[in-house]
Amino acid sequence: MLHKTFTRTVISSICLILFIGFGLPPFRVAAQSLANSPSALPELPTFDQSVENGRSHELRGVYVEGIFELKVVQQPVNNPDYVTPLDNTITQFGPASQLGNVGLLAHDTLSGSLFSMLAPGQVVRLIYGDGRLDSFLIVHIYRYQAISPLSPTSDFQNLDENEYLTASQLFMRMYGGPRHLTFQTCTVVNGNPAGGRVFVVAEPLQTQPSN
Repeated sequence: MLHKTFTRTVISSICLILFIGFGLPPFRVAAQSLANSPSALPELPTFDQSVENGRSHELRGVYVEGIFELKVVQQPVNNPDYVTPLDNTITQFGPASQLGNVGLLAHDTLSGSLFSMLAPGQVVRLIYGDGRLDSFLIVHIYRYQAISPLSPTSDFQNLDENEYLTASQLFMRMYGGPRHLTFQTCTVVNGNPAGGRVFVVAEPLQTQPSN
């Protein structure tokens, strides 16, 4: 029964991979982080303190030095399609957590617009409610195109390699396997504002204990 329930969740999550980005304005909204120079971003300790709430297992913020600092919200229970409509905020992907990994989702018209500034070699800091830091190193950026953008069962083409994946294969490629962090947003492909997907994958570094 548990396996069947999880399978249904994965199927629902496939729809998210396809439709994240729909229902938003067709123009880009500049994230607050980009309105200032990188030096104007708060230092990590300052941002850390601003998102703490004492809950040790609740992911509260994500920080990349000189790039962005974003608050993290969790998806409502049984709603794996939810992505926050708020700017300067990112959504933790529940099904990824069930697989032991961290998925962070954002619309490309909002905080997802910042993902284009991410690159291999950068360090990502996750901040939990008790101030604990979890560190990841960005190792790869993947770009895929939905073959049938309006179909929830569309296959996907890797835009950098000659590779095709089903939606379920893409889900497991990005969110299954050994512990890692994946950012996901949409991108424009062939004039379709939600025709492409960008995944930024980071592997874990050392976890720092809370103070």
